Amino acid sequence: MKKRWQCYQYFWKLQWELDRMSLLLLLAPRLLNAAHTLLAVALPGLILDSLVLLEVRQCTTYIIFYAAVEFANSFLSALLDRSRSIHNEITSTKLGQMLVEKTKELRMEQFEQTQTLERYELARKCAEKNSVSQYLGSVISFVVGIGELAGLLYLLQDMPFWVLLCFVAAALVHAVAQLKIGKSKMQEDELEIPAERKLGYLNYELVKPEYAKEIRLFEMKKFLTEKQVQVKEEYYALLRKYSKSQVNALQSANIAGSVLSVVFYAYNILRFAAGALTVGMFTVSMNAMLRFSGRVNNLVSIAAGLEMKAQMLNKVRDFLEMESAHAGSGPVSDFMSDAVIEFENVSYKYPGSDTYALKDISVRIHSGEKISVVGPNGAGKTTFIALMLGMYRPTSGTIRYNGTDIETLDDEAYKQLFSVLLQDFQIFSFTIRDNILFTSEPSENEIAAARECMEKAGLSEVRDRLPERVDTYLTPRFDPDGVKLSGGEEQKLAIARVLNRNSAVFILDEPTAALSPRNEYEIYERFARLTEGKTVLFISHRLSACSLCDRILVFQDGALTEDGEHKTLMQNDRLYAEMFRKQAEAYT
Repeated sequence: MKKRWQCYQYFWKLQWELDRMSLLLLLAPRLLNAAHTLLAVALPGLILDSLVLLEVRQCTTYIIFYAAVEFANSFLSALLDRSRSIHNEITSTKLGQMLVEKTKELRMEQFEQTQTLERYELARKCAEKNSVSQYLGSVISFVVGIGELAGLLYLLQDMPFWVLLCFVAAALVHAVAQLKIGKSKMQEDELEIPAERKLGYLNYELVKPEYAKEIRLFEMKKFLTEKQVQVKEEYYALLRKYSKSQVNALQSANIAGSVLSVVFYAYNILRFAAGALTVGMFTVSMNAMLRFSGRVNNLVSIAAGLEMKAQMLNKVRDFLEMESAHAGSGPVSDFMSDAVIEFENVSYKYPGSDTYALKDISVRIHSGEKISVVGPNGAGKTTFIALMLGMYRPTSGTIRYNGTDIETLDDEAYKQLFSVLLQDFQIFSFTIRDNILFTSEPSENEIAAARECMEKAGLSEVRDRLPERVDTYLTPRFDPDGVKLSGGEEQKLAIARVLNRNSAVFILDEPTAALSPRNEYEIYERFARLTEGKTVLFISHRLSACSLCDRILVFQDGALTEDGEHKTLMQNDRLYAEMFRKQAEAYT
């Protein structure tokens, strides 16, 4: 009971935070329905008895009152249902936003785990069904239903004990059936997540333009259709399995209800034949018994469903309360003027892997240095940068920024110290200005700074020829007149975005891998000039940026094998010298 009360308190507070009006809209219709039920049981009996006794005026009064009650109930119910549907959508949307925001708080190594993704999908599914409002509504319905049941019992105060036992027996059958159905639905929802994720990928992700060329060039239509059929069969098999068990449970509850109805009719018909009931009393008794039976079954269903709904909602709660691996809260306000980064015996293994992606790395990067990080594919370069950015926690060892362990620093503030241009950088379907500033209402100074960064990145000519200049949308998703930039223009836009951030450390993680060595060198050379005096790291398996750098870090099989200037590393005649000579031969 304590856990249930805590669960109720938690989601009551959550609903209050999401949309307070929804709480009133949960309570009002249920009170209205309870009052209407009691009146709908009592009034028809009064009308019939008035007719039998030929009390026309009284009968007319009852009929007018009954009609007014029905009209008011219909009008208010429609009004409340309309408002409730709107506020349910508000609740679902806000809860969905909360879940998305939570994903952004999690460390990358947490979010990349399948278990975390499935926890998110289950929580999102629950949010889409608006389970918070349903759960709280069920709690309110249970409490109001108890009061409604008391009113019906008053009308059935002369009901014999054996009839009550029939109620209890039917209610028990109904309770067992509802528990089975609830448990089955919960298991179904959990098992559906992997299949739904696969279907989502096949039905939505593969429709994106970036997949279109290869799907057509490799004639993948038949292959993808077969994949869809395979996943759909897996999904449908789950539906068939659980729908069968749910139908069987529902049938047993329906049979018990039908038997109970026969008992009611037989009992009241015999009483009417014996002269113990008037026509009106017969109507009231039958209505009260049927309503009472329905209310008992409803309360049993609510009670059984509450436990299942609480368990499902706890999936939402578990995700929202999932602790981020970021535990630091220390300030970084004094770190912009200097940027000394130190790795001390740092090793890292990805979750579920027995192999070290990085092993025992110790290196010191001084403020203002230009450093090239090179090595073959899979050598550990990107992992090295991800650890530096705090995206992953080292398996062992310590990373320090200006002498402070980065695990003790506030994560969001720490990331502001870095401007990163990734290999797979993304251009968002917003305006050019949005893609640089990521601010909904930028100030004049921010807009001016964005223009300056576009000038530095060589994007001003592109900007000036566009219809809405910096307010031009990229892709038609938000504006039918949106444009598509070329690959080179997108890279310039990404560079402008990085420059605008004006952080203490700049990182280019192979953003030019698809370009020729000449074009790659030109971009690196321009970027080096634009970031004069800043700490800059160039990550690449090609060596075009090495001549621009003060130092070169060479990674191989997760280890830092070389560290020095180009001339020194060439004299050492190890991996770097071998890579450099082979690339030089290929380009001459």
